[in-house]
Amino acid sequence: MPNYKDSNNQLHFLDSSEHEYLLPTGCVEISDEEAEAIRVAAIIPPSVDDIRAQRYSLLAACDWTQCRDVPDSVAAVWQPYRQALRDLSKQAGFPDSITWPVAP
Repeated sequence: MPNYKDSNNQLHFLDSSEHEYLLPTGCVEISDEEAEAIRVAAIIPPSVDDIRAQRYSLLAACDWTQCRDVPDSVAAVWQPYRQALRDLSKQAGFPDSITWPVAP
């Protein structure tokens, strides 16, 4: 049975009597392994250490935006995003409910 996920990383399935047009808009077919990973993540929420590791990874990915040779206009656009990443643990509901900031 094919596995599908929507833009919110929710799983959707089709059995032999259903058709793809019944899937929510934007669904894409995924492998059995990816579907299993989504199932496990739903059962075992990420730990605080997992969340912090992801945050550090996202910060590291945009460290270049704060280098001296980057124009101030570029650095300024990225600073609120980077601060929002640093403030994740201050969100109400942390670590059970997180609203990840969106990179510019």
